[in-house]
Amino acid sequence: MNEERYDHMDRKSFDSIRIEIAGAEDLNEIRKLWKQSFDDQDAYMDYYFSSVAIRNQIFVAKNGSKIISMVHLNPYTLAETTAGVTAYKKGGYVVGVATVPEFRKQGIMSMLMKYVLSYAAENNYDYIYLMPEKEIYYKGLGFAPVVESGFYNITDLKPEKNDYELCGLEDITDEQLQSFSEKLAQRYDLFVPRNRAYLEDLGMECQSLFGDVYIIKNENEIAAVYGTMYDGDRAEIIQYCTVTGSIDPLLYGIRKSDIPVFSEVELFGTYTDHKMIKKGHGIMFYEPYTECTELYRKSDHIFINEVV
Repeated sequence: MNEERYDHMDRKSFDSIRIEIAGAEDLNEIRKLWKQSFDDQDAYMDYYFSSVAIRNQIFVAKNGSKIISMVHLNPYTLAETTAGVTAYKKGGYVVGVATVPEFRKQGIMSMLMKYVLSYAAENNYDYIYLMPEKEIYYKGLGFAPVVESGFYNITDLKPEKNDYELCGLEDITDEQLQSFSEKLAQRYDLFVPRNRAYLEDLGMECQSLFGDVYIIKNENEIAAVYGTMYDGDRAEIIQYCTVTGSIDPLLYGIRKSDIPVFSEVELFGTYTDHKMIKKGHGIMFYEPYTECTELYRKSDHIFINEVV
């Protein structure tokens, strides 16, 4: 794709605004903008920039040679099930959306996002999605809220069952993972498969902040998977994924592992067995891309809950 130049802005004039795909020589400056924009620990950033950013497409807006805005497009394989047949689609998760303070609210990010969406269309992405900080901004770019999330208080709850089994990824066979994905495909029309490579990547992410991946089995079948990442002396629960439609396996895992966790956890999907405290950020999809518009009418059949 050719570079686009914007030599005049309504609110401020620049010598040159250039939008392009970042190169390896830009990573140090990109990391500085990430550090400036997000409340992430250095250990997590070390993981992200050594293991994730190098395989992402990172788009930047430059004023001269200075990076003033960025968007990271993280590739994921999505499993789309239609009439009982599962096909694998090209998904892109938008993260790291940031602009340096002095250039905010001047339309630069909108230009950059439109460039990213144009790139994704030209490169045959089937789905583009993100977790919004503010929905209203992304609605103006063509995104729609699809996957709901909510905050639940979990530390005072006890699991109803006590015959689950808590184990690690090393204790799980490929056949069990395949069965887990098949059950997810029966439950959801669109989701990210939890194969070994995916869970190994998730494990690296969790371990960057001293956490890990936990698997809950029920009668030798995987019932749920979740990760932990520490913030101070407590762990945050991330990436809870279950075929049961319940948070009971998660409650069992927390009790069994005896790891101190935050009282509130944001969970994706609908869990009618426990009361939601408040609505979470959820996931928005870029509407014009998908031909499967029926998905938007039954969002409880979609399960997307990426972290980076």
